[in-house]
This record gives sequence, structure tokens and C-alpha cells, in this order.
Amino acid sequence: MEYLDIKNRIERISKEITELRKRLILEGVIDKEKNEISSS
Repeated sequence: MEYLDIKNRIERISKEITELRKRLILEGVIDKEKNEISSS
């Protein structure tokens, strides 16, 4: 049971990270080609 809780938590966190990265790319914070934070 505990394993499933951890698994679900990890999946939820990785979804949140994906959403954050999408938003940052849209806002131009992350350079899509380099896939890293732009220094400007």
C-alpha cells in the first residue's frame, strides 16, 4: 500500500514539473533548443 502511495506521489510531482517546464518555455524563460535557463 505504501509503495502505491509513493508511486502516485512521484507521478503527480513529475506531472507538475512537466507543466512548469511547459509554462517556462511558453514564457521564454527556458530556451527550447538548449533546454536550459536562458541568461538574459
